Amino acid sequence: MIFKRAKIIALLFAFLFINYFTQDFTLINIEKTALIVTLGIDKDKDEYSVTAQIAVPEGNKQQTTNNESVITSSGKTVYEAVSNIGDNTGWYPKLSFCNLIVLGESVLNENVMNVLDLFIRSYKVEDSAILCACQGEAKELLLSSSPLDNISGLSLSKIFVKEYEGASRVLTTTIRDFCINFYSRSQYGYMPFVKTILTDESGIGGKTASASSLSEPSSGSAKGSGGDTQKLVIYDANTCLLFNQGYMCGEISNDETLCYSLLYKRVKEAFLPIKATDIEGNNGEILINILRTSNKVELIYENDKPILYLYLKVWSRVIDTNFSEDIDTISDLGKLTENMRELTANIIKDKIINIVNIAKASGCDIFGVKNLLYKRHFSKYKKDNIGILDKVDVKIDVYCLNYV
Repeated sequence: MIFKRAKIIALLFAFLFINYFTQDFTLINIEKTALIVTLGIDKDKDEYSVTAQIAVPEGNKQQTTNNESVITSSGKTVYEAVSNIGDNTGWYPKLSFCNLIVLGESVLNENVMNVLDLFIRSYKVEDSAILCACQGEAKELLLSSSPLDNISGLSLSKIFVKEYEGASRVLTTTIRDFCINFYSRSQYGYMPFVKTILTDESGIGGKTASASSLSEPSSGSAKGSGGDTQKLVIYDANTCLLFNQGYMCGEISNDETLCYSLLYKRVKEAFLPIKATDIEGNNGEILINILRTSNKVELIYENDKPILYLYLKVWSRVIDTNFSEDIDTISDLGKLTENMRELTANIIKDKIINIVNIAKASGCDIFGVKNLLYKRHFSKYKKDNIGILDKVDVKIDVYCLNYV
């Protein structure tokens, strides 16, 4: 019996030893593998155009231009387009390093789940990859040059990763978050909308040519001529798109995005500009620094009437003004006057009211009213879930306190 057990252990050890040392220690063959870090998806008639931004390892000390690592392919489905990259270049497209998915405006004209279902069916892309939409074509966004990073996709990712957990003007979402909200009772969704802003700087030898397309004759990735110049851009992702059952149905501004974020996330450091009057009667712009919040979103019933209750308390201080203040005011550690606190609370409340009106008009249940109805008032769900956004009254309480 002891001999059989030892024999089994020896055979198992031999199997694991041989299997481990014949797998190249799970290393990636970088000469045959395309490490895709960003995917841009556009729609051209009945075909999807996928732009892959590839991290190409180089053995020299000079930076490569981003054009040399951008390839575009097309297909009837998204994954067919991705597969064509490998079929036409000899590079096996590896998507496990992809941490950003960019949807062009052409994709927003249809149900975006037609695209995102690939990432649910397959484990090739991590569901923690960040999801965003962009103005114009995703391909052109990935071909843009930024002074922040040599690869535009990585430059754009910095905006989303910076304040992912904290309340900010950039309402970051991942594939997992978007799909969870889509398959919930409320069937809503949101994602940041990226716009490019031209700077006064120009890049030499930048990405002036378009991406190489595998549907057209091409010797590889596109390259700009060494002497060409291109305007550098930075990225604005402060506005947010709203989705109802997978279809884009509305947009909220940067201030509204921040106020919505305050209702659901903890604050690391947020800023809100207001027009106010200080103690001395000076009128001007005051920048409020929000440092802490207490929030609550719940659905209650009063006299058989559904009421969405939104409660927000913010602790803040004055961080800057555009007019001169006396020494007593400056040394007061940014303390807000009673008038400033009331004004700040009213501004935040007005922004939230605007979001509520946009949600009702577009049918986007961005506050998750159906989810709350199903979880907290299941007995009333069958009766009230249809048309709940029209039936529900909204009560909003916002308070502003001095941060000490």
